[in-house]
Amino acid sequence: MQPTSKDKEHQPQGADTSDVAIGRRIREARDAKGLTQQQVSVRSKWSDPEEKGVSRTALIGYEAGTSRPGTRELRILCETLHVTPNQLIYGSENPFQTSHVAMEGLRNKRRAVSASLEVAFVVMALKDHERDALLSLALSLGGHTLGDERLAGLRALGLLITVDLVQKIRENFQGLTEEDFQSLSIGDLAQKMSREMAMNIGTKFKFDQDGDIVGGEQVYPDPEG
Repeated sequence: MQPTSKDKEHQPQGADTSDVAIGRRIREARDAKGLTQQQVSVRSKWSDPEEKGVSRTALIGYEAGTSRPGTRELRILCETLHVTPNQLIYGSENPFQTSHVAMEGLRNKRRAVSASLEVAFVVMALKDHERDALLSLALSLGGHTLGDERLAGLRALGLLITVDLVQKIRENFQGLTEEDFQSLSIGDLAQKMSREMAMNIGTKFKFDQDGDIVGGEQVYPDPEG
């Protein structure tokens, strides 16, 4: 699946989109997660509606540069490795020069929403007085910056986002049971989710195929008790 001459005309100048380069980026993304090829193959089934995923044999070919993932495989690999297609194909999040200011603004908003949601879940796991202090500060700053009407609108957006949240968690983290949701604290639930998906976002942990930590560097010590 070599790029056509038309594709080459529209690709970013200097971007290497060869099979070897794409394979190298797939391998780098996998290594960054601390996952083996077999682990990626297993986890890729969770991102595939047909639960077929990407075989280890196919992944070996991609990383060696002897074959190139198709559209289906690329989507599954991106979801499994938590990277964008642009990163795998072009090696850059924003490979093209933006010609419309609104499009760049939309990308910035998406990044802001993603970062804010990540922080929101961290805040949710704090002690009550810590969480209340941060929420009070955020609302105060937001109120002074935005005014009552805009602040109310943002809080309404928050309610909309959380409507299907539990269902989405259950769909994407198959190792979590109803008992987990009912009995575990938010911190313990987060730890179980991290190991279920072998997630090392913001950490330097490496996992085996069972989701157990087998190496890497600990950034923050576990809390006592």
